[in-house]
Amino acid sequence: MSQPERMEYLLSQMLDGEPSDSEMAELSQLLKSDVVGRDLLIDHLLVDSLLSENVGAEPLTALVDLVADQAPISTQGDSASVRTAILPSRFWKPLSWVAAAVVFIIAAFLVGRWDNTALASPTRVVRAALIAHHQPVERVYMVEVQRKSSSQDNQTGIDEMRDVRVHTQGDRFYVEMNRNTRRWVWGRNLEGAFWLTLGPHRAMQIEADEAGVPLQFIGDLYGLELESLLDSFLKFCRLTYSDESESLHVITATPMRRWQRRIQSAKIEVDRETKAVRRLVLNQMIPERGECTVTFTLVDSGIADESKYSVEGHVEKQFMLYNRKSQPDLRRKVLSNWNGLASEKWIK
Repeated sequence: MSQPERMEYLLSQMLDGEPSDSEMAELSQLLKSDVVGRDLLIDHLLVDSLLSENVGAEPLTALVDLVADQAPISTQGDSASVRTAILPSRFWKPLSWVAAAVVFIIAAFLVGRWDNTALASPTRVVRAALIAHHQPVERVYMVEVQRKSSSQDNQTGIDEMRDVRVHTQGDRFYVEMNRNTRRWVWGRNLEGAFWLTLGPHRAMQIEADEAGVPLQFIGDLYGLELESLLDSFLKFCRLTYSDESESLHVITATPMRRWQRRIQSAKIEVDRETKAVRRLVLNQMIPERGECTVTFTLVDSGIADESKYSVEGHVEKQFMLYNRKSQPDLRRKVLSNWNGLASEKWIK
């Protein structure tokens, strides 16, 4: 086993397993001599600490600031309180073996051993954004779609869209679509089924295996499962700085290998203060639809109304639901009357 592989194994044992005394000592020794290993430990501790139930709001903010801000970190203050902010208490109970190594790392942060550019690397900024979007905050994005071929609209039944907004929290989302005076709302559940409203008293659900190509296309264009998307950027893309300002980190993501969403490139604008994605531009190649650019621009944020993430939150209490079991053949006719003939193809 190579040294990086051994380091990875020992770190996973430290965070998730029950390392032996000899493994503790070995990891401590490796951390003293391996700069890359110390950086890897910081990444592990950062994510694990931020996602821990034991970390409160202040430690969370402190950790994300360590990752994304370029301002020098003050050496003033109680080192014990800094240590507590960085690590959940469960890491300090098993004690001395890692305490020395971690104190060394914290001290390195405090005296600026690593330069500020490394602290604000594209990978760490995207990871900080991933953590920010894991929090229970709803964000609303205005959506703009630009296609190279205007004929694509006629194939989907979504032409003349005037205003499209996607509400997202983690991987949950719903989309408000407006065409002149007509408004409808749709979403996709974790099983891949689409639900959509047809006024205040009617709605329908289309299961994943029933969804036709045009509906899948709409889902790929407007759906925003932001947590999974950011995680995919970290796993599948090369991340580089393309620009930055006093308020934004601007990062370009270029896929290094094939992945499900067929994204050719992405531009991610991350707010320095909140770590939220303020703007996201996706250049996609959709099979049988060609190239298109989808831009999500943050327009609002706040506490989510949980009821809105299901169809019941958008219709009256007494409503008709058309699904696979209830009047399945009527769905195409209803879609055609509501949204034009092309939408009949939304169901296979």
